[in-house]
Amino acid sequence: MDVAGLVVGVASLAVTVPDWLKGYYVVEKVFRGSFGPEAKLFLAQLKMQCATLESWSEAWDWDKGCAGIYWADWNFRKNEDLVVAYRTLITERLDELRKKSCENLSVAETANPHESAVASIGNIAPPMQSNIERLEEGVQGVHRNATTTLQSAGWANNEEYFNKVLKNIKSMIDDIYKLLPPPNHDTVAAHVCNSQLASSSIAELNAIVSAAEDGPMLQGLAHLKLKMLQLTQSAKDNIAEVMLRDRMLRETESTTDERTNRCLGTFRQADTTKDDVLVEWKLADSSRIPPGHANTSFHDMVKSRFQSLASLLKESPKVPDIRILECLGVVMRDLTDDEIHYGLVSRAPSTRYKTLKDILSGPPDDMALDDWFAIAHSIARAVLCIHLSGWLHKGIRSENILYFLDNEGKISYNKPYIAGFEYSRQALKYTHTESVCDDMEANLYRHIEVQGVPSDSATANNKVPFSSKHEIFSVGVILLELGLQRSAIDIYKDAKRSGGCPERHSATAFSDWIVEKELPKLGRLRGKGYLEATKVCLKLDFGNSTQAVSSEVVDGELLQNEAEVIQKSFWRDVVRPISGGVGGLSE
Repeated sequence: MDVAGLVVGVASLAVTVPDWLKGYYVVEKVFRGSFGPEAKLFLAQLKMQCATLESWSEAWDWDKGCAGIYWADWNFRKNEDLVVAYRTLITERLDELRKKSCENLSVAETANPHESAVASIGNIAPPMQSNIERLEEGVQGVHRNATTTLQSAGWANNEEYFNKVLKNIKSMIDDIYKLLPPPNHDTVAAHVCNSQLASSSIAELNAIVSAAEDGPMLQGLAHLKLKMLQLTQSAKDNIAEVMLRDRMLRETESTTDERTNRCLGTFRQADTTKDDVLVEWKLADSSRIPPGHANTSFHDMVKSRFQSLASLLKESPKVPDIRILECLGVVMRDLTDDEIHYGLVSRAPSTRYKTLKDILSGPPDDMALDDWFAIAHSIARAVLCIHLSGWLHKGIRSENILYFLDNEGKISYNKPYIAGFEYSRQALKYTHTESVCDDMEANLYRHIEVQGVPSDSATANNKVPFSSKHEIFSVGVILLELGLQRSAIDIYKDAKRSGGCPERHSATAFSDWIVEKELPKLGRLRGKGYLEATKVCLKLDFGNSTQAVSSEVVDGELLQNEAEVIQKSFWRDVVRPISGGVGGLSE
């Protein structure tokens, strides 16, 4: 076997994928302001293919060289020539775009066309640095010229051509997946790589919904984000009829949790069918009216927010991966003129459930190690999907993770439900929600920047606005709990007894304690991969990813939105590493 040729093939593919994406982002910028829905649909479909190929490359660890998974895979080694051939063919299709572009450029511009990327690949010898640089230059030349195709030739005159190339590229990527399916393949990977989900454009999200006919998860995520944007822009026109009649709700006696204000019950529908439900109550108390609000405007604001939240939660079953109960609507109870109870009513899978906090407080030997990994992976993945849909939960902690028991009293540990959405909001800065209550136990799950009452505005009280990275810290605390099989409050109590935390709660002291004293224990209990994944969350260590915070294209390269690159890092460094568990868990 030609090992040198194999290295070159892998290296060239590793270069081709990101450079293809750079070209895509330039084309995307051209499309945005100049073309109609047909071109936007083409753009969405092209980006889906780019994301599919990028996630395939990530899954095989192309960037890790000989340390990558692909290097030890016999099927890959056996099909070395086919891998390189397909890489070349995909690059050749991109080169066709370059040629099409050159046909429409001035004579001066076409006098010295860039060398074909395929020709560059053909001239590759052993993997010398100069040859790799030549390959990069060739592929970049493809994209620099391909970018002008739509501008100079016009979409209308080339629609058939572009769609033909797209179909050909899709066919080849499908073949690559069949030849070398990614190990532990998870459908969410391609959606993490799809930057269009980060868009706040209704037109672009509509294009994704239309383009993703064969991808229900992507379609659902785009639809949910679209719904959020529509509610934000015109709440009254877009809120579905979500107000329910309180007299149809029957709460089960003695089941209301005083801490979470959560209870079980039944709700009778208009057609006389009766559903088992979970109700989460929220008190709107006029004594806590924010500055600048009158009593009436405050209660109108709270009611509108709960209607919007219920309307969104009604859409959540379209994306089962975000693990949210199906919301039926909202009930309202007037206690006094100044106090109103709002209850989010959701359909419950059964009449019994345990929270993750309950499980952590139970007998330590009742669960297999695989079960603990299943819980860890499913929660992290669900939070990732919530973020992909443009949402922030703002209350991720073990008492808000629910597991419903079946008729035999058993739990499916890979099927959590995330509750406690009363403070959630759209993942945009300056989006208003109420401040989170200043609760000491809840604060254990919050990053030191957002203790107590995290704000949505960077200027409000000089507090840092809550963002997805703060939610990832909360996931890190849960991963620590699962690894140690102890709740955060128990860890905190132990730290106080040991002198690691003062009597008065200190977020900094607790954070230092769990990182310095508790985190190192995970290597022995759960393995190095689990330890490193938890460390990423607790230290918010996303490498150099967060240096790219702009969404503008500069010199042909996209400087990505911070939330988008954090999502990629969260997938690559947290969700994916803990997916294997002990018994080879996969989705």
